[in-house]
Amino acid sequence: MFGINFWEFIIILLAVIVFVRPEEMPAFFRKVGRYYAQLQHYIRRLRSYSSQSFERWSEEEPVPPPAVRQRNEPNPEIPDGADVKPIARRVPGTGDGATEGDAPAPEPEPRDR
Repeated sequence: MFGINFWEFIIILLAVIVFVRPEEMPAFFRKVGRYYAQLQHYIRRLRSYSSQSFERWSEEEPVPPPAVRQRNEPNPEIPDGADVKPIARRVPGTGDGATEGDAPAPEPEPRDR
């Protein structure tokens, strides 16, 4: 389950023998067994929950994509007669913050060298 090979298991076993006193070993292994059983239980529950929710999700009807409005089409979410001002858009290529509808920026005067 955890992908532990033989030598890794031996090293873990030796570490347990070194750090756990002999009289505490039965209680230690009992706790390890309980934690391992709990972990397996939680993993099983998680797998069943995820498969159930996937099955439920796959049975639902697909949600249609939102309708795409054309550029000049009115927005149905804004009531008629609302005072709505258009947002000024920046004109690409002008570094001075000019927007559509503004006069073009004057050309800089050439410098004498």
